[in-house]
Amino acid sequence: MLALFAVRQLVNFWPLSLKKLYRQINFNKFKAMSAKQELNIKKTIAAIGQRNHRLNSPLRDTGARE
Repeated sequence: MLALFAVRQLVNFWPLSLKKLYRQINFNKFKAMSAKQELNIKKTIAAIGQRNHRLNSPLRDTGARE
């Protein structure tokens, strides 16, 4: 009887444990994807800033000759 109770508890425990595990895995995937997306956004902003800096730089060659 005690063995049957232990088996029943184990059967009841594993699905919850797996559910928590999958939830944690999905959360970690989400955090990784969010971090990657944030990095890509920062790179894009930096690239746009550098491009605008070059376009607005007073030292750039405008093609005009003195």
